[in-house]
Amino acid sequence: DDDQASSDDEVSSAANGSGDDNEESQVSSVTFVPPDRPPQQVFVNIQQRPNPNLSLPRINETLTPTLLTNSLSVLTHSTILEAGLAYAGFGKERQERNNNSRKVVWFKSFYGVEPTTILPFFLDIKAEYPDICYKDCLMTMNWLYLYDTYPVLSGRWKYCEEYIGAKVIEYGKKMAVIARRKIVFELKDDVEIGRTVDCSTFMIHEMRLDPSSKWFDWKTHSCGLKYEFALAIYEARVVSVRGPDYPSTHDITVFRGGTTDEDINDRDQNALYFQLEEGDNAWQIVAMLVNQRKLL
Repeated sequence: DDDQASSDDEVSSAANGSGDDNEESQVSSVTFVPPDRPPQQVFVNIQQRPNPNLSLPRINETLTPTLLTNSLSVLTHSTILEAGLAYAGFGKERQERNNNSRKVVWFKSFYGVEPTTILPFFLDIKAEYPDICYKDCLMTMNWLYLYDTYPVLSGRWKYCEEYIGAKVIEYGKKMAVIARRKIVFELKDDVEIGRTVDCSTFMIHEMRLDPSSKWFDWKTHSCGLKYEFALAIYEARVVSVRGPDYPSTHDITVFRGGTTDEDINDRDQNALYFQLEEGDNAWQIVAMLVNQRKLL
């Protein structure tokens, strides 16, 4: 009877969880409740003081400006500047804390030119293609200037890669059509010296498929390309753009389409030298610039 009573006590203690073997399981089943802590402070900008009541802004509110839309009746360089910076990641509060000069520098770092240059170009595109989207125009300019990959553009512009790939090609072709219509070599007025010609170099990334010292630009001490520009003296427009060429190529060589050692029939027949008509004196300005540089 005593053995039966002791076995009954062990069973009841095991059922009630009062045995020595279940003490560890009882401790592990207790839920740990940490003490109350003050709310964690949120830092939005390193220049701002921490504010416990400040919450992070939503991505849609920060990166989706409502100023640059297709239904915008009046397009200004201010709206282009504000919207372009917002798409690039500069929020409204940060734009308000900085002056216009710094914001223009930010804008040029993503799109290559200032908003005052983009404004008339956008107006021309809108007149030719009324259904264009200004945001896609900015995205295309961002792609043309920085040449980011589609995944990088997808994170910045909040579009899928398939949409971005199709749009940048479509809008790039539309911009090329407008450029060909705007850049016309003929002058409106018959003047003796109506054009001025000069070359300019642009810094680019190193040529990965063709690394060579021929791409070295002595002005920027980096890899570059040379382009030739012809401007109308009495008209506010560009009349010719040619290039690219090696940065080491002399300006007069680009203008002539080759060196004087080459036969004239072996030179580049698309050079500006062969586009001039009889009596046109644009080449005199080139010669004058070359002589001035030799004197300096």
